[in-house]
Amino acid sequence: MRDEIKMLENMITNLSEAELEKCFEEILEWRKTGVLSEDSLVRRLWNQFKEESGNKAFPIYLMSEPIFYEIAYRHYKV
Repeated sequence: MRDEIKMLENMITNLSEAELEKCFEEILEWRKTGVLSEDSLVRRLWNQFKEESGNKAFPIYLMSEPIFYEIAYRHYKV
C-alpha cells in the first residue's frame, strides 16, 4: 500500500500549478454539493491511479488529502 501512495503522491507532484488549482476548486465544489463531476481532473487522476496501481478498490474520497498536501507543501515549503 505504501508504494501505491507514493505513486499517487508522485502523480500529484507532477501537476502544474493550474492543474492543482483546478483540483482544489473541484474538491471545494464536491464538498459543497456532494457531487464530483464525471469529467473532473480529480476523477481522471483517480482513474489513472487505479489503472496504473492495479488497485481498483481505492476510494475516491482519499484523493483529497494528497492534493491538499501538495498545495500546502508548495505554498509553505522552506
